[in-house]
Amino acid sequence: MPNITKLLEQNDAGFKRYTGIHKATFEQMLEAMQGHEASKTKSGRPSDLSLEA
Repeated sequence: MPNITKLLEQNDAGFKRYTGIHKATFEQMLEAMQGHEASKTKSGRPSDLSLEA
C-alpha cells in the first residue's frame, strides 16, 4: 500500500480508483476521526495506528 501522502498527491480520479472513495469524503472522515480521538479519555495501551497524514 502506498504512503498516504503519495495517495493525497494524486488527482481525484487516481485517489478514487485506488481507495474507492472521493478525496473530499476521505478528508471528512479524517476530520471526524481526529475529533473523536481528541475527545477520548486516554486509558490503557496507546494505539499503534496514527491519524497523521
